[in-house]
Amino acid sequence: MANPAVVMAVTSVVSAVAQGISAEGQAKSDQLALENEKEQLLKQRGFLDEARDEELDLFRRETEELLGLQEVGFAKAGIAMEGSAIRVLRETARDAKEEEDKIMRQYDRYRSISEIKERSYSNQIAGVRYQRGLITPTSILGAVSGGARGFYTGRSLSRSKAPSKAPSKTIR
Repeated sequence: MANPAVVMAVTSVVSAVAQGISAEGQAKSDQLALENEKEQLLKQRGFLDEARDEELDLFRRETEELLGLQEVGFAKAGIAMEGSAIRVLRETARDAKEEEDKIMRQYDRYRSISEIKERSYSNQIAGVRYQRGLITPTSILGAVSGGARGFYTGRSLSRSKAPSKAPSKTIR
């Protein structure tokens, strides 16, 4: 029959090692998921920057066309580029600039939110890496302490169940 102290010690060590392997696998999976989400976020930010640039470029071209059309319209109507005609062009340009600023502010808000999320992912990834660094030493410590505890518990159990070697007294 196997020694109960050894059986309990081995069981404790194997359990601690299995828990360590499981924890390492889970932490690695968590880290990969966070890194993937961060990568997707960076791709989205790239698309966002492209969309902003395209929207601003289109808006600027349309504004230039509008200003050009207004100038042509004034010229065809024989209105000199002075007084109210210039005021209309300036107001149109000012309105366009305000609208362009709104577009930029909106995209800046999106970008700020994206940067906050990126920092959050980076912090979470760093935390998982730190935890992963602790798993192996913790598992080793758990295996050693669990093995020792199992060995001594098993030994004390086997001693308490051992037949008594004291001489028995017979009553006559």
